[in-house]
Amino acid sequence: MGTMSYGHAADGARTTPPIAGVACRNWKNRKMPITSPNADYKSARAPLADERARCKPWCGTWVRGWMVVVAVVPVRDDAGNVLVDVRFVAESDLGIWEHRLPMPASLIVVRFADSVLMVFDSWRRQWELPGGMREPGETARQAAVRELAEETGIRSVDLDFVAVVEWDLRRPRRREYAAIYRTDLQVAPQLVVNDEALAFLWWDPQSSATEQMNPIDAEIARRTIQPQSQ
Repeated sequence: MGTMSYGHAADGARTTPPIAGVACRNWKNRKMPITSPNADYKSARAPLADERARCKPWCGTWVRGWMVVVAVVPVRDDAGNVLVDVRFVAESDLGIWEHRLPMPASLIVVRFADSVLMVFDSWRRQWELPGGMREPGETARQAAVRELAEETGIRSVDLDFVAVVEWDLRRPRRREYAAIYRTDLQVAPQLVVNDEALAFLWWDPQSSATEQMNPIDAEIARRTIQPQSQ
């Protein structure tokens, strides 16, 4: 994969680069030469260093008077859902984010020995991150703790809040957030097959997503375990 630099959006959240299309809103009418160094990322260069003052920090990195922008190609699953953005914000600010868009779900990235835990969902018939919908009155963290225990049998572990993901969902069409938590285990857990999770897979996030794995969940895992180096 190509390198990706993080910046800060106008709302103060640290964010990944814009998803495909025009990488900087100030250049939306400017023709920029595009190169494709690999299938995952496209880099764009635009001259004129005097536009530096008008460009947001998340637009890219200035190199010798050129703005080098790295934009992420949209990640879609088979149902047409799209990962829009991953925002590295403070957990204490979740209430502010929930005023912008609904945040009905929490997902958990469970890491052990450089691998990430995927569960095979009994209803969607695919590999995905453990997690699910919040129940009435639950906080995002409480939902993460409950869902992790229900789907995997993992209990009494420390969960670190990592990010908020934004996605464009279908069936029905809507835009939502989800809270992402992470735990790094030192000992292999005793996983329990149940009605929700029919099987478990320790997946190497440096490798390609396996067959029947949700590509959005795979991308969320990649971005949240190494947010500084992508």
